[in-house]
Amino acid sequence: MNIIKPNFMKFGSENDNKHGLFFYIMLALLGYIIFSFLSIIFELPVLLSYLFSNSEYVQMLQNGNPDYKEMYDIIDKYMKTNLDSRNIALLFSNMLMIIFAIFVAKKIDKRSLQTMGFNTKKLPAGVLQGLIVGVIIVGVVISLQKMCGFKWTVTGSDKIGIIVLYGVGFLVQGFSEEIFCKGFLMVSLSKSKSIRMSAIYTSIFFTLLHMGNPNFGFLAIVNLFMYSYFTCMLFVDCENIWTLGVIHFIWNFATSCIYGLNVSGMSGFTSLMSVETYPSEKYDIFCIGGGFGPEGTLIFSFVLYTAMMVLNRHMIFRNKFESPWTDREVEYLKKIEKDGYQIKLGDLNKDFVEKLEKDRDSYKEVEGRDDITDDPEKQPTPRDFLNRINNPENNPSLDQNTNNKGAKNPLLKEDDPHNVDASRDKSAKTITAFSKEYFDE
Repeated sequence: MNIIKPNFMKFGSENDNKHGLFFYIMLALLGYIIFSFLSIIFELPVLLSYLFSNSEYVQMLQNGNPDYKEMYDIIDKYMKTNLDSRNIALLFSNMLMIIFAIFVAKKIDKRSLQTMGFNTKKLPAGVLQGLIVGVIIVGVVISLQKMCGFKWTVTGSDKIGIIVLYGVGFLVQGFSEEIFCKGFLMVSLSKSKSIRMSAIYTSIFFTLLHMGNPNFGFLAIVNLFMYSYFTCMLFVDCENIWTLGVIHFIWNFATSCIYGLNVSGMSGFTSLMSVETYPSEKYDIFCIGGGFGPEGTLIFSFVLYTAMMVLNRHMIFRNKFESPWTDREVEYLKKIEKDGYQIKLGDLNKDFVEKLEKDRDSYKEVEGRDDITDDPEKQPTPRDFLNRINNPENNPSLDQNTNNKGAKNPLLKEDDPHNVDASRDKSAKTITAFSKEYFDE
């Protein structure tokens, strides 16, 4: 079933700036490349501060006779020993991605911030939802890892300050990827693509952004795609960017700075706890993930799949999917119910509903029309439809003691010559499925 486009995405489609898939993918790729080059600006102050605090480096500059090999060694030492400073600077550099996404959405797409999911009315609820979902996902993954043999010990209780700074950085980084991929790219693609296809293309792009990360492998590809698709659907369901950003933040921050695990192949983060005992290497693909971290494990695959199934049921409950019935069909079913046929869509046998949908789709394909109610003379007859509805096997809500075989059609007038059951009078003229006669009082 197709997914109903939420209102904030509809508002984003109202202007005439509708470009194709290739345009938006290339624009997003260009933005990411620009961000990658400019992110060094955030690290430059940290690097300069280190160099000018190094007496040997300063002495070489003052003498005017630099030893380039020694200067390279000093910089190499900085790269290896100042991981926290470098990591935090790079995390904060993700603000450039947020700026780019908002700039393109407003200036090129002519969209408002609301179309990117910045719904201030849903901020408290969105943050709370993100906290709940994020904590559950992290909690389940860590619990399963503990069952597999992971053991942690507290080692960073004296580094709370740097961990808090990491937290702010991961908050920026989490929101930047969600704003860039969902708020900008997915909404822009939804102008010309369905919600489902927009989510698929966005998830492919999101996965490819991580290809350069260390220890990137097949299971990492699968899990990153599943994670992105899950958050795309959650974006449609909750209709705000806050939930997505908080989930992303909690996962990255908790796995790296609380439990000391690699996150998307990245390591070197100061953490509150460190892994004391790892499971056997034979369980690597199941719960360790090699150097990529939990996102490269089957445990994460299982958690994501479960989350997607729960979300799908929640979206069905909230009517986020388009109904397979046309308005005329719904009116027809309501008319049947009104006239004594106690029919509820939820009570119809699944196979029966699928058969109706298949019949209708086949009819559309043969006739080449999208609306089966256009020409009553060419439509399928309602006889099988009514008989199947009146069959208790197809409709559990029907009174088992009621025999409707041969009963007159309550939707036709008493003196109508066609008001007989088809099984009793094979010569009776067939009235079409949703023709106007069925709606006459």
